[in-house]
Amino acid sequence: MSSTRPPAVAGAFYPDDPAGLNQQLDAFLSPLPVATPHSAPRALIVPHAGYVYSGAIAAHAFAYLAQTRYQRIWLLGPAHRVALRGIAAPSWAEFNTPLGPVPLDRHCLERLIRCPHVTVCDPAHQLEHCLEVQLPFLQRLLPGTPIVPLVVGQIAPAELEQLLTEQVEPDDLLIISTDLSHFHAQTEALQRDGETVRRILKFDAGLNGDDACGAYPLNGALRWAQHQGLSIHKVAQDTSARVNHDHQQVVGYAAFVLQ
Repeated sequence: MSSTRPPAVAGAFYPDDPAGLNQQLDAFLSPLPVATPHSAPRALIVPHAGYVYSGAIAAHAFAYLAQTRYQRIWLLGPAHRVALRGIAAPSWAEFNTPLGPVPLDRHCLERLIRCPHVTVCDPAHQLEHCLEVQLPFLQRLLPGTPIVPLVVGQIAPAELEQLLTEQVEPDDLLIISTDLSHFHAQTEALQRDGETVRRILKFDAGLNGDDACGAYPLNGALRWAQHQGLSIHKVAQDTSARVNHDHQQVVGYAAFVLQ
């Protein structure tokens, strides 16, 4: 097996040529002011749809990384392709995008696979988009920083919280990848997503898949963040209707920064 995971959704969720991808990243990031937070973010919550739909929303959170440095980046997102219990770690040494390779923190991953609920499962990662679409933003803003990509299936919030408490270090960044409601009419989606956002801002770890497709990683991360004493604020929110003007079946997106 190759030591590199090739991109699975380049050319579909985001441009597959470096020039076009950089141009789109510029379009998302350049209009935003360079954030100068009092402290570097400890975590982000960002959406993972195609860039045309949610890239601009995610950029509002990623912009907070422009003047930061981390020793590693944890990427947690839901399993869209493989039925999964627990947490799937990959065996590759790097993930590739049109902008080049992203190194994995193999030392950290080898330590993780000795933990409860974590197994090596490349099929859970092979076609998964929810982590891949975050990588070009990280290559732009935190080039060369190793990642710890984890696909999270069914797991109790307290179990994931315990793993994060034991393994995530103060100089690490945690990124949770999730969209909000799916395929409701715009009015209902806005109502549902408004309630979900309110619950996220209160560190409610009782969300389900109808609230956010990344509920499993999100719930555990919210418990971890609350017990770390972090603050959370929403930086952007919208729906797919803004782009495709379909108000009958929309998907909701929001981005948050935790410090």
